[in-house]
Amino acid sequence: MSKLPITKAGQSALADIMTKAVQKAVLEGDVDQDLIIICLIALLIGGRYTDRDLYEPILKHGCVLETCEITGLALQVIARHAVVVAPHRRTSTSKNDQSYQIGEMIGRILGADDYIDRIDTASVLEHFNGNELWKIAIDQRLVSDPISDETKPAKYSAIKLREAMVGKMPNWRPTSFATFTEDLS
Repeated sequence: MSKLPITKAGQSALADIMTKAVQKAVLEGDVDQDLIIICLIALLIGGRYTDRDLYEPILKHGCVLETCEITGLALQVIARHAVVVAPHRRTSTSKNDQSYQIGEMIGRILGADDYIDRIDTASVLEHFNGNELWKIAIDQRLVSDPISDETKPAKYSAIKLREAMVGKMPNWRPTSFATFTEDLS
């Protein structure tokens, strides 16, 4: 492609004009729903090295992708980028709270609570202290009497209680997509 003999200021002027044309086409044109989704995918992943496999069909076929291909691409992008971030990892000053909560919002929209793997596993329960395990065991009716902290039997050490709880609470969810940030902050 030959270069246009134009100044850098001229390049900027042309870029501004073309940006306005894109905005006008989007806001005033009759844009097909499939093209809208393709454009959103391109905006989200375009230029990301890790997403080149998802971006390749757009570069290769442009706006002639079938609806099922577009849907598949969109679902792959969502699956790859809808990440739930633990509150203690939200340390960037260049991101606001809402940007960290996108994964939670998408989880709520998709009803992802129904797809959460079982949480009553040793690898999850190991992160709760003995007192909290005791509260969970009472709440989940794994112990017969709600005994006060002072009279807990010695046989229920945190380790033994944790072992006894593994696999016994199939529906236990300490949090959900709707309350994750509130529950853990």
